[in-house]
Amino acid sequence: ALSAPDPSEHGELEVHLIAGNELEAKDGNGLSDPFATVHVCGKKMRSKTIRKTLSPQWDERFTFHGILGELIEEPLLIKLWDYDVASLNDGMGEIEVPLDAVLENGQISLPHEPLYGASSGTLSVRVAWFPYAG
Repeated sequence: ALSAPDPSEHGELEVHLIAGNELEAKDGNGLSDPFATVHVCGKKMRSKTIRKTLSPQWDERFTFHGILGELIEEPLLIKLWDYDVASLNDGMGEIEVPLDAVLENGQISLPHEPLYGASSGTLSVRVAWFPYAG
């Protein structure tokens, strides 16, 4: 079993954006060009855009460095967007994940987290804490 981390530890909080499933179709072809923005503790990172799909397989890891207690003060926010060259990117929903559970065993696994603000879709996400050796 993994031990409970200490909120004062320095390390890396890794957000593994695995995949999306049954996302909303935003384009005329019945598909979307989804990408995600990942927000932790006031910092934002962006995934690659995957063209013409409603089931993107990103398999991307985003690393946020800092003190665990500060990194998990605010929920993890992941927003989905449909990439659009000609106009503003269309929102495709979002998830907000309280990160307190990381303090229990150092990780959170969300196999099918429903998107809020969208008519359909789920995200598959994992969060893990890696303390620096010290």
